[in-house]
Amino acid sequence: MSLTRRHFLAGAALAGPVLAFRGADASQERLRLVADTPALYRDIFALAFSRLASVDPGLGVDVSWTQDYTQTLQQSLRDKLIGQAPDIALHAHNNIAMLARRGAIAPLDSLAGTSDAEMRSTIGAVGGRHYGVPFSLSVPVVYLNCNLIGRRENLPTTWDEILSSAASADAASGGAFFNYATDGSWTFMALIESLGGRILDAEGTGIAFDSAEGLEAMEILSSFAKVRKGETLTASQAREAFASGALGIHIDTTSRLRFFEQQAKGKFDLSVTPFPLKKSPAARIPPSGGSLAIMATDHDRQAKAYALLRSLLSAEVQSQVLSKTGFIPGLATFEGEKSLDAELAASSHFSAIAPTLAVLGPWVSFPVDNPARVDRAVQDALNAQAALQSTPRQTLDRIVAAARQG
Repeated sequence: MSLTRRHFLAGAALAGPVLAFRGADASQERLRLVADTPALYRDIFALAFSRLASVDPGLGVDVSWTQDYTQTLQQSLRDKLIGQAPDIALHAHNNIAMLARRGAIAPLDSLAGTSDAEMRSTIGAVGGRHYGVPFSLSVPVVYLNCNLIGRRENLPTTWDEILSSAASADAASGGAFFNYATDGSWTFMALIESLGGRILDAEGTGIAFDSAEGLEAMEILSSFAKVRKGETLTASQAREAFASGALGIHIDTTSRLRFFEQQAKGKFDLSVTPFPLKKSPAARIPPSGGSLAIMATDHDRQAKAYALLRSLLSAEVQSQVLSKTGFIPGLATFEGEKSLDAELAASSHFSAIAPTLAVLGPWVSFPVDNPARVDRAVQDALNAQAALQSTPRQTLDRIVAAARQG
């Protein structure tokens, strides 16, 4: 990403408000955290800050809020450019490798103590070192309006069954919708990898989805377009339609689970099933969500930022992530970590999530200087296919060309 003075000034105008943890003492040393979506995380962060204050009363935290992961990335890199990098930031999982390659985030291995051996996850690992720790994650699932599809048992579990159910559903907003308009082309990538394909080659420097799996993924999305007869919806329109009971089947993130549960009450019977996986040892799902990464360069501030990271990853705070947001707690991905197993198993619709947790893989970004430009090209190509204006082969070729040109 190239940063110009125009980008910097525009970003400064968009930068979110800074929240100081209430009760903060002006004499405290202040850490700065950059994160998105205050409505989602404000209270959860406050709990973590309280835990930190109980350990180190002389350390406080200010939060610079952003709208989304893209703005978090842009703001934190701008700040680093002028020597004002945040101490810690909540970055999208797929940005961690790029930030590590740029030297914008610190490896955590030297900061972790021997008691932190369990704080390891494949998410955030780059080149054998750990640069990010997952705070929250989500996976794609299949949301079903049982009233519209006409069944509450023997629910569809394969793409063919899902599309067949969608074709027969009598729904005002259509039988089904696959939300492909996600940050970082996430569900586009998830669909390909769920079929056993890969987005990147083994070196991580070239694309690998110009393949049979890539074409199969486009054929699946084309089938959704045909069920919808070329009638398009935006992601927000589809979510509103499903929440109102007007859409039969909706493919979307688990981060919307609590919202759909609340909206369905008294309107329709909601079921949630796993995102289909091909019976292949290569099939996996890259999770969406955010990883905590340390951007401070001073070793003393890095150590203090790591203390904040530990507070944010405490079982108490991570339990709130599960109960209040619909996100899966990052703690659930740590090897040997069992503290939230009972809560996870007891959470509603966990059966739709569990199979995917067993096959998590890395969420990557396109290996170019400006991945966001390729993401826009992906959306444009998929929009055209959704409107029945291109074939699966044409759609894949268009995306492959955009990814190779950067």
